[in-house]
Order: sequence, then C-alpha cells, then structure tokens
Amino acid sequence: MTTQLDDRLVPAALKLIQKFGISARLMKYCDEYNPQTGKKEQTDIRASDTTMSPPQFKRITSDESYADRGTVFCTPELLDFAPQQGMFVEFGDEGKETYKIFDVRPLRSGVKVAAYQLWIGEDR
Repeated sequence: MTTQLDDRLVPAALKLIQKFGISARLMKYCDEYNPQTGKKEQTDIRASDTTMSPPQFKRITSDESYADRGTVFCTPELLDFAPQQGMFVEFGDEGKETYKIFDVRPLRSGVKVAAYQLWIGEDR
C-alpha cells in the first residue's frame, strides 16, 4: 500500500530526473559456469537505457592512492531492473564513460523507492 508521501515524491523525483538528467545505460554482465574450463565466463549483457542525473565526482585520497568517486540518481520508473553493486553505468555515446557501481542506496518516500543513489567510480 502506497502512502501519501509516495504519491507526491515518486512523481516529483521522476520529473526532476527527466528534466535535468542525461542519457545513460545500466549494464549487468551475466556469468555462466563453464564445466569444460572450470571457470565462470561472461555470456550475456543485460542493459537498460535510461535517464540519470549528471554524475557528481569527488576525489578521495588515501596514503597510497586516489580515486574519483561520484554519485548519480535514477528512478525505478525509468529502469528495466533494479541497480545492484557490481553493475556498470555508461554515459555518452558508445560507452565513452563507464563506471562501476560500488553502492546502491534506495531513497524511500514511504513504502516505494522514489529514487536510487548510485555510488560510482572507475573499475580498477
């Protein structure tokens, strides 16, 4: 059962992302065990063309290295499947910018998920 807040915030999140968002593709690589080699092999890519907020990046440094980590927002209404850690997000034509999803935080307006906050970065 949805709440009154769901009825207001879910459409508002969708409207904002559609208005200010950019084209993106959410990708999930499917692996299958190959008994001949004894290893997992990539067999398929599932993709969902969508609109997401423009990525916002922040440089995170440690003693030994640095990484650019960022966030993007997307709504469940514009996705064919829910984002998960380990998937990839692609921005631009033909994968000019591809980032790995390190964390997924559902932003709930009540019962429903109004948007997902995806923490992304380079796959090193």
